[in-house]
Amino acid sequence: CVTLISSQVEARQLELIDHVCNKGHIVHADSTRLKQVLLNLLSNAVKYNCEHGRITLNSEIVDKSRLRISVDDTGEGLTEDEIAQIFIPFERLNAKLNVEGTGIGLVITKHLIELMGGTIGVKGVPGKGSSFWIELELSREA
Repeated sequence: CVTLISSQVEARQLELIDHVCNKGHIVHADSTRLKQVLLNLLSNAVKYNCEHGRITLNSEIVDKSRLRISVDDTGEGLTEDEIAQIFIPFERLNAKLNVEGTGIGLVITKHLIELMGGTIGVKGVPGKGSSFWIELELSREA
């Protein structure tokens, strides 16, 4: 996913910091659907970031059995009211900014994560950025 998004990152002159790849974590998930989820979150981080902004990929083990992967950006951030609407179909929070999209990407992303037994969430600080995260069950296989 990092490789696939890199041309968009470069075109927007953003910095991508990856603290996830090569850690060796294995989760219970459909690889194609997980790739779609991560690409959507990364694509949104590119689209809604500020000029010369930063995207940071992080991961942490939660409750010893789940992996949380977060995509943090340095965009405009989200208010509590916007966060309450973020997973509503066709709700385009930043349509006025002429950012391309249909308003269904996060809805589909949420659905895919939940089908894989995972969860999705978001935190935002207006003027500072947003952090979208997913959690999936860690595999016991190495």
